[in-house]
Amino acid sequence: MAIQLSLDDIGSAPSDPPDLRGDREPTVCRLLTAQEVAEVLRVPRSTIYELARNRRIPFLKVGRRTLFERESLLEWIAECTIQPR
Repeated sequence: MAIQLSLDDIGSAPSDPPDLRGDREPTVCRLLTAQEVAEVLRVPRSTIYELARNRRIPFLKVGRRTLFERESLLEWIAECTIQPR
């Protein structure tokens, strides 16, 4: 039985990037904190920072803050998932 992973409890992010040409109203991408990612992955926050420091998880820096894009995180989880034999 496969488990469906979802980050809906944290918030949703749009699937399209903001359109800056003015064709439609720009949307804001939902960025997650290390604490929110830690809660989803059920690991300590320090583990999330260590994964980011070693560039093993996708992240971005905004000033001194380390943030995580929801869609990138979902892709990373899918890539790291080990399939049954």
